[in-house]
Amino acid sequence: MAPHNPFDENFRLNVREELRRADSEIFPDNSSIPDEVTHYTSFAGLKGIIEKQEIWCTDIREVDDSSECDYGMDVIRNIIARKSVPKEFVMPVLRHNSLFGAKDRFTFFIACFCSAQSESRMWEYADDGAGFAIVFDAKRLFDASDGGNAYGFAPVIYDEGEQIDKTAKVIDRAIRLQRDKGLPPGELKRFWSGEVEFSLMLCGLRFKATRWKHQREVRIVVAEADSLNPFVHAGKTRVAVPLERPAIIRIVRGPKHTGTDTTEQIREILIHAGYGNDLAIL
Repeated sequence: MAPHNPFDENFRLNVREELRRADSEIFPDNSSIPDEVTHYTSFAGLKGIIEKQEIWCTDIREVDDSSECDYGMDVIRNIIARKSVPKEFVMPVLRHNSLFGAKDRFTFFIACFCSAQSESRMWEYADDGAGFAIVFDAKRLFDASDGGNAYGFAPVIYDEGEQIDKTAKVIDRAIRLQRDKGLPPGELKRFWSGEVEFSLMLCGLRFKATRWKHQREVRIVVAEADSLNPFVHAGKTRVAVPLERPAIIRIVRGPKHTGTDTTEQIREILIHAGYGNDLAIL
């Protein structure tokens, strides 16, 4: 009879679940999501969202900000060097800029929303003000995420103090779990380079530099999966996230919009997609 292994797959799954529960306590997303979020887009984008009833998320490696993810790794690297973390895990973290493979080993797709009620600088993402803003019911978007199983829906964190606090809590919980479970050296590598690394990667994906705080971003994040069926549009890789019709609550024309017949066009598109006449077009 083979000797009993106290660190079998069930044990590892239990450790993973405990770590994920801790992550949920550190990042209670629904507590900081506003009532409304806004997506800025062109007329073609607006038409596509309404007609297809879906939101397109872009490969994070192909978004306009090429430094996406890198900032989060800087925060993590500065904190982890001061913690009682196994040296075998710390050294690779200090040497590499990549956010634990978020741009190479893993593929993430994002769609961005602004939670500020009035932010003129965001119109640059809508044909430089000639496009449209779609205002969504944020609670409906959050509820449709199925607790994170369909996609993540979370506010971006811009405050440096909060970023440091959240990262330290993730690492401290991992250290406590390691000690409580009495993980031996063989399990430590699996634990830190697998489970904790994944938690820190998701942590870093939520962070952006303070200079971007005017965006007040809430984002959908989708992890790579066989069911996503990626496609290429306008030279970028995308995936589609289904949208519930009631999630759209109004449409706003940009300050540089000049089309005189666009309201009638949008109303026709809305009615054809199953919306009533009461959805506001401002």
